[in-house]
Amino acid sequence: MAGSNHGAPVKESVATQLAQRKAIMEKRAGRTPDDLMYMNGKTGWIKLSSSVNTLSDADVISIASGTDIKDIKGSSILAGYNVMLGGVLRPDRGLRAGIDIEPTDAITGATSNYAYQNRAQSTGIRPMPGITSMTVKSKNTYGTLREADVKFQCWTLEDFEIMEQIYLRPGFSVLLEWGHSMYIDNSGALHKDIETIGNHYFRDGVTMKQILGDIATLREATCNNYEGMIGYIQNFSWTYSPNGGYECSVSIISTGEVLESLQMRFDPRLRVNDPSKFDDPTTDEGKEQLKSTYHFIAQKLSKITDTTFNKARVVDECGAFLQDLQEFTGYYNDVQLDGGSWMGLIDTETPMQWIPIRTFFDIFNN
Repeated sequence: MAGSNHGAPVKESVATQLAQRKAIMEKRAGRTPDDLMYMNGKTGWIKLSSSVNTLSDADVISIASGTDIKDIKGSSILAGYNVMLGGVLRPDRGLRAGIDIEPTDAITGATSNYAYQNRAQSTGIRPMPGITSMTVKSKNTYGTLREADVKFQCWTLEDFEIMEQIYLRPGFSVLLEWGHSMYIDNSGALHKDIETIGNHYFRDGVTMKQILGDIATLREATCNNYEGMIGYIQNFSWTYSPNGGYECSVSIISTGEVLESLQMRFDPRLRVNDPSKFDDPTTDEGKEQLKSTYHFIAQKLSKITDTTFNKARVVDECGAFLQDLQEFTGYYNDVQLDGGSWMGLIDTETPMQWIPIRTFFDIFNN
């Protein structure tokens, strides 16, 4: 529909980013070292973080006995020590490397800074867990939700038991991030550093709203070369491999933050530029007006008691954003409603306003 506010065009920042990429790819001569590095060296990265607090043995005993249950918050240490990005990150969130000759902690496996851990009591030296693939797809009519499938590999029973505690449970919340290992910004400069949501994700008191704000900030700062979502584990599966490892898969459904990118203009405050047109939001009229642009117009129309009225009268009542409507004539009258004996209703006079159906569609389209 021409002039429809359902949906929105491609963001200007996205169009600029595509233009910068196109400028590099269409060069036939004079490519710089940064151009060549961008074309041949970039790849994708995936990061998965659990927001699950685990209980200590003392916490479990307290819960079983019913003692100080309200004070039990659990600990984010296990989740913080098992963030997956290029394998599993070190406790200080750095990348692991090398082979651990000394036996690794059989309980947490989290104190090692090595990529290959020594499970001396079971399988010996084995690689750390790591993500092998990830897919994301939009759900619902307007893509208001995202569903991600993340697959990762564990090579020891000890690591599998750790991952099972923080990832392989329906209802657990997780943070999934992904992006490009190097990218050009909208000014054409090459960036080689990966930015993600850092350690503050594991701090006490952090809210989903704050993390969603951090995701939006990083998305803008990286010129749309970063993306993330907070979601819940809705399903999981795992299989035992002949090579002695465990192939795990989790299905994550987002919390609906993609609604922010759906600019449907339902919020009347995005359309009505004059705040004085709104009634007190604590009143019934004010609450009705804030439901959507269409509720706002309908509520304002109900206040017009002129026998006949036109576009200028409606614009005066609602605001200049309706100036683009076609000219029309509307009518007001008190209508006698015959309640009869149905549910004991009595005859009442109800004020009603009429507008042409052409104008009704004109409002929706424009």
